[in-house]
Amino acid sequence: MNPRRFSSITTTYTQKRESVSYTLIKSSLLSTETQTTQSPPNESTQTKTEKASKMFFQKSALSLLYAAAAMTLLPEEAAGAGSNLRNKSRRLKKSTKCTIAVAVELRLDPTVDPGEQFECEFDEINSPNGVGGQIYPIKGNPSQMAEFKKMFNNGLIKPGASELEVGEMEAMYDGTAVILNPNANVPDHVTLPEQAGRRLAVTKGEKPILFVRVTDVNGLVYPHSAAVMGDNVFGTLGDPVNLKSQLFDCSHGQLEVIPGDAYGKETVPGVLDVTIDLDITNSANDRYIIHNAASAAAVAKLGFSLPGPYQQVMFSVEKCYTGCGWAAYAYINSWMSVYQAQYYYMTGVQVHELGHNFNLAHSGGLDGATYTDHTCMMGNPLYSDDVGKMCYNPAKNWQIGWYDDRKDTFAPPADGGYSSNTYRLVGIADYPNNHPVVVKLETGTTNDYFVGFNRAAGANAQNDEADDEVTIIETGNNGEGYSQSFLKAHLIQGESYTIINFGGSGKDLVITAKTIDLTVSPGYADVIITYGSAPEPTDPPTDPPTDPPTDPPTAPPTAPPTAAPPTNPPTRAPTAAPTTAPPTNAPTAAPPTNPPTDPPTQSCSTINDSNICRSSTWCSWSGSPKKGSCGPVDGGGGGESTPSPTASPGGDGGGGGTDSCATTDKKVCEANACVWSKGSCVPPAMDLGCSSISDLQTCLDSGCSWNNGQKYCF
Repeated sequence: MNPRRFSSITTTYTQKRESVSYTLIKSSLLSTETQTTQSPPNESTQTKTEKASKMFFQKSALSLLYAAAAMTLLPEEAAGAGSNLRNKSRRLKKSTKCTIAVAVELRLDPTVDPGEQFECEFDEINSPNGVGGQIYPIKGNPSQMAEFKKMFNNGLIKPGASELEVGEMEAMYDGTAVILNPNANVPDHVTLPEQAGRRLAVTKGEKPILFVRVTDVNGLVYPHSAAVMGDNVFGTLGDPVNLKSQLFDCSHGQLEVIPGDAYGKETVPGVLDVTIDLDITNSANDRYIIHNAASAAAVAKLGFSLPGPYQQVMFSVEKCYTGCGWAAYAYINSWMSVYQAQYYYMTGVQVHELGHNFNLAHSGGLDGATYTDHTCMMGNPLYSDDVGKMCYNPAKNWQIGWYDDRKDTFAPPADGGYSSNTYRLVGIADYPNNHPVVVKLETGTTNDYFVGFNRAAGANAQNDEADDEVTIIETGNNGEGYSQSFLKAHLIQGESYTIINFGGSGKDLVITAKTIDLTVSPGYADVIITYGSAPEPTDPPTDPPTDPPTDPPTAPPTAPPTAAPPTNPPTRAPTAAPTTAPPTNAPTAAPPTNPPTDPPTQSCSTINDSNICRSSTWCSWSGSPKKGSCGPVDGGGGGESTPSPTASPGGDGGGGGTDSCATTDKKVCEANACVWSKGSCVPPAMDLGCSSISDLQTCLDSGCSWNNGQKYCF
């Protein structure tokens, strides 16, 4: 074969898989031979190349045959080609790294769960083809792929941030995938840079999003105009329910999606049209080839690598023709999501996929399947355009960060004793109200439970399951990171759910929906959480000891004193003593005088609840209820000055002082003899918001919680 004829076979990135592989083989092998051939220093590059090509054809005819045969293999076939695959691949530079990307598909059949898929995302510096934002599947042996899964589940791989040293692993690249050296140990080559190069899982503030409308080489594009697509995502033409409106409503205005600026290249605000030189109906073109081509086309049009200035980029393709069964897929803790056909405009699908970008996992139902929690958009969501008013479940609500000032925690007592609290919960739509929207049941392990009131109103009005019921969710990672959750129960008024052997303690925990009231605004659910069994021996021991000692001493002394003269003297003596003034005044005046001198030791700045702050004599609240701050009253004692000697018992020596109460951890607060009140830790004397309330109804109406065992408000 003529070397010049071989050299003339070239291709572009966006052409078929076979041509890509062919070109890579040619360039890689020629490059390798050129490096290993000894040539005179002044020999021309053309001469070197021709000599290398000739040597290649003389020495490597068999390798070329392997390469030519491998060009027609699909990725899964190529992965099984064993050592022969190396003949058509090229080894990545030793310095090459990729960001570990983890893709999750939303399957149309909820019984199918392909699980997380581990992939390599290259920037323009490390990219095998020089284009940033390209993503390729990672192919390794079963033990290597199991190691990825294990590290991911244990939090040792952070998608979108962790890097894989593919060059150090002597990994190969064949134009379609990154193939690991089977002898490489995965944990040895996973690193987490000290500073991630992009902001990940941003759930507050303005969120610029670019929507990319993809047309293939034959003109196939989903038949909605760019203007209609922009309306279905951003609501620019008045679409009533869309990605922008739903995330805004679920977050109560804390997250605002805005059309990304394409610097004059957009068709309409936030929408970029691109055309790829691929036939998407060709079975050789899988989702990797298509979205890499679309990404490369967007980069070429914009003039910079993705994600660029955008927090999320959404791609729309006309339809899926190869490896289908998904409505959409997204990358965890990342910037990319891809939608096929009509699923791009379904609000439930949009919010689901962006949820993955926000680092949220799927939500399983009572049947244990992956997607079947229909109280949550991370289950198999609502498939509709304008029916999409639904948010996330209590576990996701705990994680996402929108309701941090309306979260509470129930933890069993440190001594393992009985405990029972009542919480008044409101739904997501009523979040601004002074009641918790989610209560975490702390097991002491990484798997915890989360309780919420699934109020079907406002942003959650079109909820799909268990309307206006109490829902109980179990998840891992302490509810703070990516973890599959499962709906364990949903309760109507009067129903209970028991968690056997809670946290491995040997004791059960019972959640009871005591009251659900939708006749008031806001509607609420009073939920009783009880750990262990109430102490039974309290009453029985009281009666027996009381009666026996009473009768014997009473009868004998009664008769003798009656007949004897001393009857009157004992009567006068006790009467006069209690009626004297001194004993009465002493206890009344002295004790109440000192307690008010302790509160000034509390630093007002540690109080984060406006009601507690305003109820204090020494502090005042400035600003809005949610974003204001607590400070000392001018000239008052609630400032930041050092406590006076008279107030020291509440400080270092006695617990409950300024230093010991300056914590945001409820357990630490109570261990330091302080009081946890409405999300703040305060000294006992400063708790004028909850602990001073003595009845359950007033306690709950005030936004506090109630301890059923010891009958106190907190």
